Amino acid sequence: PIYNKLVFAEGVCDGKACLRKYPFPMATAFLQLSLVSLVLTAANIVGHLWEPDQSWIFGPHPLYKLRHVGPVGLLFGFKYGVTNWGLQILPVGMHLLLQSTEIVWAIILAEYVNGEDLGVVEILAAFLSGTGSFLIGLHAVDTLETPLMPILVNLLPPLILALCLSTLRMGAQELFRSDNRLAGSISVVEFTAMKLALSALTALVLAMLCERGTKLQSSWWKALAEESDAGVLLVLL
Repeated sequence: PIYNKLVFAEGVCDGKACLRKYPFPMATAFLQLSLVSLVLTAANIVGHLWEPDQSWIFGPHPLYKLRHVGPVGLLFGFKYGVTNWGLQILPVGMHLLLQSTEIVWAIILAEYVNGEDLGVVEILAAFLSGTGSFLIGLHAVDTLETPLMPILVNLLPPLILALCLSTLRMGAQELFRSDNRLAGSISVVEFTAMKLALSALTALVLAMLCERGTKLQSSWWKALAEESDAGVLLVLL
């Protein structure tokens, strides 16, 4: 969060390489997710050369795989973009404070969506973890006098992340079953590459809708084109 906050607010310098202020959180999410997805796709293709009998990203049953990877992929892209937006409009301390509600949503969805039977120990551990995150964020908050809209924006990502966890579990349970049409041969690399490709696509849609430019600010792609090669690399990383 601290690094991305610098990218959105004032720019970053790493030795001789410098990135000017790049206030495009949705586009940044798209670029970063795309990079990781491409790396994982390349790794999956190389792995297929060694084990051609295993499932791979361009292999059979693409619609079946998309049906179970799609929900978590789309949700995660939306979550990443909104999280970056929330980070841009609030101080890091307040952002972290509001993210501490994630564990509460995760418990609720695990119980009522995934049908998991959570015991006292699990609930107590989640409560203590959430309390710890809340106290860390509270310690870092500069002021609580914040407009309502930025607070609501930052309260949304924890709920979306909990939905990501819920749909991730459902998708993984289906695709990693040994008796499915893939014979359980899909790898974690393939699953994650497909998920992040869909996430990047979602973030791209958000960037095109929200960051296509105005009379006072250029579009995200024009601003990126004006950066040096080193600056583009700093955005990706």
